Amino acid sequence: MKKDKYLDMISRETKEMYGIQFDVGRYKNIIHLYLIEIPPQHRGVGHARLLLHLLTDYADREQCIVTLHPTTGFGSNYIRLTKFYQSFGFVFNRDDNYRDDICEIMYRLPRATEKEN
Repeated sequence: MKKDKYLDMISRETKEMYGIQFDVGRYKNIIHLYLIEIPPQHRGVGHARLLLHLLTDYADREQCIVTLHPTTGFGSNYIRLTKFYQSFGFVFNRDDNYRDDICEIMYRLPRATEKEN
């Protein structure tokens, strides 16, 4: 994975301001979301939603696929977490959405941006 200045800036600033772990990596046209961990005192105010908006908007501008592995390792409810990701356009990598070039559990294809329309 290569460094991406925009994604690194978001990660660094959210860590400094709120102690939020936002770990992402980019390789060519794929951005992998490794981790969003919100400290208990900052939960429930929309930080994760804002980060996902920033990430998906950027991915759309750059025409990148975003991949992730939802996990309950940090106390999340799996069903609630996957529904959260689905609200941003992520799909499970199975059945009609299966892609053999993606090994992660969920992915999101880039959407057309206004610039392209």
